Amino acid sequence: MRKKFLCIKTCIVILCSVLFTVPLFANIIYVPSDYPTIQQGLNAAQTGDTVMVAAATYVENIVWPSRDGIRLMSEDGAVTTIIDGGAAGRVITFPNFSFTSSTVITGFTIQNGKLGSQVYGAGLYVNGSPYIFENIIRRNIASDTSSTSRIYGGGIYCNGTGTPLIVANVIRGNIVQSTIRNYGGGIYVEGGNSALILGNTIESDSAIGGFYNYGAGIYCAMGSSPDIRHNVIQDNVATQGSRGYGAGIYVGTNSNSYILSNLIYNNTSQSGSWNYGAGIFINSGTEVLNNTIVGNRCLGGNWNYGAGIRIYDSTNTIGNNIIVNNSATAGGGIYAGTGDHATLLNNDVWNNTGGNYSGIAPGAADISVDPIFVTGPLGDFYLSHIATGHGADSPCIDYGYTTAQSLELDTYTTRIDSVTDADTVDLGYHYPIEPFVSVQEQKIATQIPLIFQVFPSISTSSCRIQLALPSDRYTEVHIFDALGRLQQTLFSGKLTAGKHEWVWNGNTIPMGTYFFIVRVGPHETFSKKVILIR
Repeated sequence: MRKKFLCIKTCIVILCSVLFTVPLFANIIYVPSDYPTIQQGLNAAQTGDTVMVAAATYVENIVWPSRDGIRLMSEDGAVTTIIDGGAAGRVITFPNFSFTSSTVITGFTIQNGKLGSQVYGAGLYVNGSPYIFENIIRRNIASDTSSTSRIYGGGIYCNGTGTPLIVANVIRGNIVQSTIRNYGGGIYVEGGNSALILGNTIESDSAIGGFYNYGAGIYCAMGSSPDIRHNVIQDNVATQGSRGYGAGIYVGTNSNSYILSNLIYNNTSQSGSWNYGAGIFINSGTEVLNNTIVGNRCLGGNWNYGAGIRIYDSTNTIGNNIIVNNSATAGGGIYAGTGDHATLLNNDVWNNTGGNYSGIAPGAADISVDPIFVTGPLGDFYLSHIATGHGADSPCIDYGYTTAQSLELDTYTTRIDSVTDADTVDLGYHYPIEPFVSVQEQKIATQIPLIFQVFPSISTSSCRIQLALPSDRYTEVHIFDALGRLQQTLFSGKLTAGKHEWVWNGNTIPMGTYFFIVRVGPHETFSKKVILIR
């Protein structure tokens, strides 16, 4: 198996060094107190500045300035801080500029964008590699009724050759709708783009009414190389028109996609003629590993094939998946057409209407048995373990073809008691110990305007820890490991009122997840997590 270009090592290893402590020179711009609109706040911001937005609904169609390193944040979280496109155009446009992950948007509901005629991205049009974190992206519509219409990306359109970080968002109820091409109801990834799509809930998005309705949840264009991990992709629909392909995920030709540990559930392809791959439709060059693909349906029309996975080439690897209870006329589990093939490794393919396999033989180590799902703290697809009080061990325990460590699943779990996987990997989706998506920001339990932020939260090299105090306070800044053991104290003592910053270098540090704990005074404690990637 090839090594994916982008790794997210999720074992909890903490080792870092502080380079220096300096006053924080970047500004915090407040909306609406400093500027009445978000657009005006962004226009006034310079590299390193934060635009902090109070809870309200802002009816705007924002064009991001061509400056890197501006952070757009809400004071109160996505539920109460809304950017509404007013059905008058795209909500947020990132222009053609080399944005990096130090450009951040977090804590907003982004809704009611509406575009027509050859449209791209009704919610967000993304260039470069900004960091889009903990937002609700909903009810954005890209539509057109012309005879030549091409509609790409209802929620998010990822343009160009960047690596945008799309992390822990809820992407819900977005639509692409036209008479010809409807691609990517939730997310569209352009050819050459290598988006990281991590820990999102992508649900109830639609591709409607065209001759081609592809990728209602996620569409990966020819030549793209997205990294799709730990998402819940459910209840998406490719419907009406002629073709409904890949309602959950559609992967184009030579798209070097990496699809690891996703829950792909209850997606539906239901067009008038061809309905293929309600869970996943893959062309060539894709790795599909450790996903739970359950309850997806190909319905209606004349041809309904491959409700779990539809294979349309011969260079894909499908391993360690649980593919159960999907339904189609043929190949409810896995379907391959004439000449199509994939390498199948240690999957559980069971109880699929229309047959577990069609046009392809089971892999030598594939099994076909009840995985024995149980309900746990984050959902209904944990695996039964005798060690957690259940009557039997799931046959999917320790059945993978490689180790949990090699797939970076050793800090995730299939057990309801959250004991992490180790050694030979369990099959199927691995739950996080804590939910990725937390779109309601926790409000600071005080009336003082204290600000603590760490950015970027996903980094390839270094990050900054910023703390703004309204008055002199005794302050501690610590790093702890997963067992609560103190690893390093960055600062301990009295800090003066104002802004402070710490910078640490991750270039020589192992990949991992890092936790920064700040204690201010006797009662207030805050934490932030940073993932270091290569």
